[in-house]
Amino acid sequence: MWCGLVRSAVGSCALLVLTLCCGGCFGHKVMRAYAGAERPSTEVAVITAADGGSAPGEGVAFIVEVDGVRVQEGGMIWDRVSEVTVEPGRHVLHVSFKRGETTATTLGVLMITAEAGKRYEVHAAEVLEGFGGALKQAFTGRGRWRTWAIDAQTGEVIAGQKPEQG
Repeated sequence: MWCGLVRSAVGSCALLVLTLCCGGCFGHKVMRAYAGAERPSTEVAVITAADGGSAPGEGVAFIVEVDGVRVQEGGMIWDRVSEVTVEPGRHVLHVSFKRGETTATTLGVLMITAEAGKRYEVHAAEVLEGFGGALKQAFTGRGRWRTWAIDAQTGEVIAGQKPEQG
């Protein structure tokens, strides 16, 4: 009887420790890219890094830098900044990309004019270039990719260029 209670308590403790340790690993990381106190959502814009989407070759976008300030350290998916709040106005974002085993070696650049109270999504996709492109990527490990941003409410592309549907 005591053995069953001890085993149950140890199992519960292990589950609690695992939850506490991993809860921060895969959590929703939000960065504020402006100085001063936190502001209401009606006074700032929110830029979200998409986890994929409907475009051909689309993967996970990483917002690495906003207006010259690094917000993302490393390229691990569990440590990704998923959302950045910015003041209204023009912002320069540097974006990275990961899809399966493919990881961008260069950063894409987007210029976004953000409006207060609005939400935007940053997307990224590998450029699918047919057999020749696939062969080149297989031998060199290099391929091309593209990034774009949309107005989250309307779906309208506001920066960059979304790949054509294949």
